Amino acid sequence: MSSKENVSIDIKSIIIPGLTQQKIEDYANDNRLYKRGLDCYKQGIVSEVSKIEKSVQATVFGSNDQEYSVKISFDDRVINIFKCTCPYDGGVCKHLVAVMLYCLYDADKVLQSQPLNELLSKLDKSHLCTLIETSAER
Repeated sequence: MSSKENVSIDIKSIIIPGLTQQKIEDYANDNRLYKRGLDCYKQGIVSEVSKIEKSVQATVFGSNDQEYSVKISFDDRVINIFKCTCPYDGGVCKHLVAVMLYCLYDADKVLQSQPLNELLSKLDKSHLCTLIETSAER
């Protein structure tokens, strides 16, 4: 998936507005880091990718079965928060790059969830009571 490849992206399935391969390369700010993120993406170590409102959360598996939690928050035009639990402290890490690539090229696989308050607001009183009782028993 070099920047010269012609890739078709379905507009309806855009997960992060305005995200392009070039922008991911720019966020990486280092060609070597971008390539490491691309390798992570190609290895299929990105999982549990979900979008809730204006954020994406995912798990990326690292070496020695280490799991890293990634969160990317955005508005209608730009990504404004990058978070990863890995020890890299130089800004956007390879795990964030891998998740952005996943959102760009595998958008149809991203679970799109509703906020908890919206889900709960659809339940009637008896279902809410059952949910609370079940949670309290745990």
